[in-house]
Amino acid sequence: METKSIRPPETGGENQEKYLDPETLDSQDLERILKEGQVINIRPIENGPQVVPDHTDRVLLGEIEPYMPEHKDIVEMGEIEIPESGQKLLVVYKPERGVNKGTMPGEPVPLPPNSSPYSHKEVAAWKVARLLRIESVPVVLRQDLPEGKGSLRPYIWGEPLELLPSEVVDEALNNRKEDVENIALFDYLLQTLDRRNSNILLTKNHKLLPIDNSLTFIDEVYALRFSVKGPRLRIAFDSETHLKHTPLPERLITCLENLLDQKAELEEELHELLTKEEISGIFERTRALLNARTFL
Repeated sequence: METKSIRPPETGGENQEKYLDPETLDSQDLERILKEGQVINIRPIENGPQVVPDHTDRVLLGEIEPYMPEHKDIVEMGEIEIPESGQKLLVVYKPERGVNKGTMPGEPVPLPPNSSPYSHKEVAAWKVARLLRIESVPVVLRQDLPEGKGSLRPYIWGEPLELLPSEVVDEALNNRKEDVENIALFDYLLQTLDRRNSNILLTKNHKLLPIDNSLTFIDEVYALRFSVKGPRLRIAFDSETHLKHTPLPERLITCLENLLDQKAELEEELHELLTKEEISGIFERTRALLNARTFL
């Protein structure tokens, strides 16, 4: 479907020209750059070329209205210089020590016991997307920087849906049907609790990209404690997209079948990132989708 009428996001003007555009590079090149490059000039992402939305979390308190405490993960940005070209890639770094998922000061983050770390989940989410051939999920790697262990990904030139006019958001969701379907499938398999407008980007090339995939791989029983917030709040459950219980496209059925065919490979890639229970949950949900042949 044509998307030319969607207003391009504001992308930072002259600032963008200083850096490589990750949308022009394939995932293998990006992975190599992230692995081999040295991250320099680290600073808060709020000091970057684009506006970052404020963060709030919805927390279910019994039957009363959801409480929405402000929170902000520590998110840094930096640069990697590409020796062969002299150009730079702008990157986003999320140190594990800086995670704060809507908890009050001094309280633990809302993960079930024995859950894998948030930065592990970010990397695992990308690996699942890669085997599903969902290209809209940015490459994410584990990285140990002087600031601590965390996750590293390319900086994407686009804007969160939360900062765009409602008519632009509606048009993007309607015109990027495959992107919306991919995100819905992705979020179901990952048991995403936090898919909302602040972590879906509309890029300058009119693509919808899911970012901040750290509240993922959550046990179904535990996830139900956050029924106001998720799972899959924005896409699969949203009343405007009407995807839940609609038929899965054949292309996504093929993706799911391929994922099961590559079960051993994915287990090998994820065994140092996720728990056995988190990994088995991916395949349980894959089989559930294939049995239902609908979005769940």
